[in-house]
Amino acid sequence: GRRKERMGVHGDVSDASLVVVLGSQWGDEGKGKLIDLLTKEFDVVARCAGGSNAGHTVVVDDKKFKFHLLPSGLLNETSVAAIGNGVVVHVPGLLEEIDETRKQGVETEDRIRISDRAHLLFDYHKVVDGLREVERGGGKIGTTRQVGDSYQSRADATENQPSRMEQNAWKRSATNSG
Repeated sequence: GRRKERMGVHGDVSDASLVVVLGSQWGDEGKGKLIDLLTKEFDVVARCAGGSNAGHTVVVDDKKFKFHLLPSGLLNETSVAAIGNGVVVHVPGLLEEIDETRKQGVETEDRIRISDRAHLLFDYHKVVDGLREVERGGGKIGTTRQVGDSYQSRADATENQPSRMEQNAWKRSATNSG
């Protein structure tokens, strides 16, 4: 309809097996609005990168929903929300967001999938990132919501992925049982 045309969406996406919405201007391009328009056409809406520093606000019937880690496509009651490999996940923050979303009437049970290769953000990442911000003084970045050190851990290949943690626990168990 006209809403899709205003957003620059032309044509029928219902035959597409995959549509990627990619922002290339470091945020605030309107990705969330576009995803909100397209989500009704798809079974799975996935988040593939970023962390809680991102934010999408969707307004439905005068109700404001704020998303940071969860894909905003979760508002479509038939969609499954996937959090992919490239997402930095702070588990307490994710659980808080799920709880808040449920309080607003969104059913989340059996609708959220998280990759075992998503990168985990621990509280120590936030502490180190905060200390680096203090060290920068006037040159603060200020908009990362303290996920920067987690990105560095990922880049340094000291990744904190559930799949690697499980492998390491299994290796320790096998070593200790001999």
